[in-house]
Amino acid sequence: MLYRRKYSILATSRIAVTDRVVRRASALKALNFTTVDALHIACAEAGQSDLLLTTDDRFLCKARKHRNILKVRVENPILWLMEVTQDEADKPGTH
Repeated sequence: MLYRRKYSILATSRIAVTDRVVRRASALKALNFTTVDALHIACAEAGQSDLLLTTDDRFLCKARKHRNILKVRVENPILWLMEVTQDEADKPGTH
């Protein structure tokens, strides 16, 4: 897919799919995450990401259900952007 290649140049790091990442993904699959979603989470955690954005409602629902065991925050990009911009607007001296 061309758009993936286009935006992949913006990446500042790449995460290797190590045995540790595969084991974590397998544990997440046991919680009913799809294989791809489990791997995305496991890679985000391995890269110590603070945030993983997705528009997949099923993925978001499962991530919310299991947020206490995930090491990365999973959010809808539009809702997250609204939250961030609101937080910025609420800061003193930004009006």
